[in-house]
Amino acid sequence: MNLLVLLGQLFFSFFSVGWVSFGGGQAILPIIQSVVVTNRGWLSTGEFVDLIAISQITPGPVAINTATFVGYRIAGVPGAVSATVGLVIPPVIVSSVLCLLMRRHRDTPVVAGMQAALKPALIALILYSAMVVAQVAFTGYATVLVAVAGLVVLLRSGLHPLWVIVASAGAGVLLGL
Repeated sequence: MNLLVLLGQLFFSFFSVGWVSFGGGQAILPIIQSVVVTNRGWLSTGEFVDLIAISQITPGPVAINTATFVGYRIAGVPGAVSATVGLVIPPVIVSSVLCLLMRRHRDTPVVAGMQAALKPALIALILYSAMVVAQVAFTGYATVLVAVAGLVVLLRSGLHPLWVIVASAGAGVLLGL
């Protein structure tokens, strides 16, 4: 396939994702997965989960990191730039317009109702993403144990998630996962 065509596909695929990416990095992952794995077939579910893991442990927003890594995996550095720029443009436009509108209408019942209704929908998207990742990540009791231990530590200690990721990686090495 022609590189320019592929770069255009990456740009417009992530551009379309950018228009519907409400709720932050975790909420967008199922949408990216749908485009990259299901619709385009650029990656397998396992490859996508691996890229999510890398995106989680690198600095920066997980959605942008994921777009960058997917683009790189598909078409190298030009693909990384194309996917990342495509993903970022729509939220910049939407955020700019919403900031102007919120400034004018922030105390109205309509805005409060929209904000209240979006939160549960975003939780559903995050849970869906977690279930998709779990289907690939849980390969036995040891991997489930590592996940549960990490969750307990996060809930009870207030420890930064990066340290839980590092500890989980260490546990994976020690357990031979």
